Amino acid sequence: AALADEMLEALSPQGEMLEVSGDVAANYYDLTGAESYKIYVSTMYIGEEVAVLKGDAAALRTACEARIQDLKASFDGYLPDEYAAVDANATVLAEGDIVAMVTGTPEGVAAAKEVFEAAFA
Repeated sequence: AALADEMLEALSPQGEMLEVSGDVAANYYDLTGAESYKIYVSTMYIGEEVAVLKGDAAALRTACEARIQDLKASFDGYLPDEYAAVDANATVLAEGDIVAMVTGTPEGVAAAKEVFEAAFA
C-alpha cells in the first residue's frame, strides 16, 4: 500500500485520482491470484493509473497487461492523445510477488518507476 502511495506521488497526476477496491477494482483488473492490492484510477478522462498488486506474479502481470489494453481500447477513436500516451508510457514492473502497472506522462512514469525500483534496491 505504501509503495502505491509513493508511486502515485511520484507520478504527479494531472487530474484527480481515486482509490478503488472490492467490486470496483475487479471491474478494472482480474484480481485472481491477488493477495493484496492498491489501485488508483483517474476520475477524469486521462490515461493515468497506478496499481500495485501482491500475489501470483504471472497472473498479476497478465492482469496488468490486460488493463493496459482495456485503457487503450477505452481511448481509441475517442481521445487519441490519451490513447497515444497509454500506448507509449504504460509500464508493468515486477519484483518477486509484487507487480505494478503505472501510466501517465513520460516524466511521471519514469519517476514512479524509480520509486518502485528503489523499494527493492
